[in-house]
Amino acid sequence: MTRATDLAKIHIGKKQMGWDETLYRDTMQQITGKRSSAVLDFGDRFKMLEYFKTNGVKFTSKNSVSQASKANKPRIKKIYALWFLLYNADQVRSKTPQAIDTWSSKITGKKRLVWADGHNLNQCIESLKSWCNRCKLKVE
Repeated sequence: MTRATDLAKIHIGKKQMGWDETLYRDTMQQITGKRSSAVLDFGDRFKMLEYFKTNGVKFTSKNSVSQASKANKPRIKKIYALWFLLYNADQVRSKTPQAIDTWSSKITGKKRLVWADGHNLNQCIESLKSWCNRCKLKVE
């Protein structure tokens, strides 16, 4: 990894841990003996990143997120199609993405539908299909 990537991850870790500036610098001092990320060498950056990983910080690349989103796109489209079917049958009040996100968050635990994994999306689809069947709506 490059120095810039390491430093970015260190700051992501700081944010995920919810640290203020003082706690961040004190912890860095304990781990590396330095109070500024600007003066960290490769070994020090590695120590900081390992500390974050052992404390539950997750580093994901944008590419992995976009790949997951691409794989889930057909499922998300199906959820929208079923939601619009229910909207047209006057079973839901709003067809906005915010309404779908609010409903799906109760099933997925994710604030936005696009952040859900395949298993959660399948649960949403099956729930919407059941809802449609209860309303006697034809579902393909």
